[in-house]
Amino acid sequence: MSYTVSAVLPALVELLWPRVIVHLQDAIDQSNGESTEETIRRDLNNADAILVVIYKEDEICGAAVVRKRIFDTGVSAIFVGLLGGTNMVDWIDDAYSVAKAIGKDLGCTAMYCVGRDGWEKALKHIGFKKAYTVLINSIED
Repeated sequence: MSYTVSAVLPALVELLWPRVIVHLQDAIDQSNGESTEETIRRDLNNADAILVVIYKEDEICGAAVVRKRIFDTGVSAIFVGLLGGTNMVDWIDDAYSVAKAIGKDLGCTAMYCVGRDGWEKALKHIGFKKAYTVLINSIED
């Protein structure tokens, strides 16, 4: 049986959360404190972000969190900020298709994947290219 990818209604986030967070935790942990389990969960429940799950039969094999971002110029893009799972090579193309459909439905003209360096290689075959590099340094004493 093949993988299925679908967006999750906000009313179902809590039901699926224990099975989803295991796939998102590494991305949250590497988000430089920009995301936490609590903030992501809140945004999904409030429909400020959309949960996408990847499953095979009854097993959730991956998850992503997407959201619309509108730039100062009015350009809008769908952002994939958190993504994780197992056997990703088997379902990444389908996950891309679903995220692309969500973006089009929200009126977006581009898709950004924000994450670790490995995504550049994993998404190159779909047509993604590096837009820029973001570096971070603490300015606290």
